[in-house]
Amino acid sequence: MTAALLATTIAGSLPKPAWLAQPATLWAPWLLAPELLAEGQRDAVLAALKEQEAAEIDIVTDGEQSRQHFVHGFLEHIQGIDFSRRSH
Repeated sequence: MTAALLATTIAGSLPKPAWLAQPATLWAPWLLAPELLAEGQRDAVLAALKEQEAAEIDIVTDGEQSRQHFVHGFLEHIQGIDFSRRSH
């Protein structure tokens, strides 16, 4: 295998599977029961990795399959943010 001139990757998130979260919905609620969510998110990450590998992406990512929105992974750990009052 020859090295690519530029390594490829993705920017941002991949769509979540319809069994994990409602498609095309900002801050889509998770569709799995809380006790199944972590396993479902891992399955979605594995699917995202396989898609990227099939597309021959050089640097694969988790596709942000375990986050509701790209900022939540960071913000959910900051005290004082009220996620019940989000707006678009």
